[in-house]
Amino acid sequence: MVRFVAGAAPEVSLAEIEAVPPLLSLICEQLNARRLAEGTESVDAGQLRGRATDILEQFYGESFAGRPAGLRAYVEDELLSADGFRESRGQDSTRAALVRAGVAPEAAREAFEALVGRRLLVVEERGGTRRVELTHDVLTAVAARSRGQRREREALARAKAKKAAAACSVGCSPPCPS
Repeated sequence: MVRFVAGAAPEVSLAEIEAVPPLLSLICEQLNARRLAEGTESVDAGQLRGRATDILEQFYGESFAGRPAGLRAYVEDELLSADGFRESRGQDSTRAALVRAGVAPEAAREAFEALVGRRLLVVEERGGTRRVELTHDVLTAVAARSRGQRREREALARAKAKKAAAACSVGCSPPCPS
């Protein structure tokens, strides 16, 4: 479990690994919940196989439930590089970007603090500036998959709207209200 959370290869010794306690706690908590639901007596590393990605994806998705839509898009577009690596942004820039995306200032503050509280995001002081980034590299694959799926949905919606607008402008009399 520690190797998974740290993103370390199986041959790396545990003494060399620096795991992020909140993510390790999350994985253990979720495995224990599943253990209880299945009625088994203990959790072992074998139960992590095939479930770790599901656990992280569930955690990631639940982190955005009930939050402004622009928040997820910001995390995926600004805190993840084009190649899928963690990037950091200034905390003030993060809140300002959410407001520009249409999130009310108080809602932006609350949503941002909720993601930090859930430990999806971390705030660190660097050079006198508070920087925001994903908590750990192991979350980048989950965020990148989510970003790809979101962008696919957005592209399909744009294509559908464009097709509807083209059909409407050709065959409607009087013109459609769109």
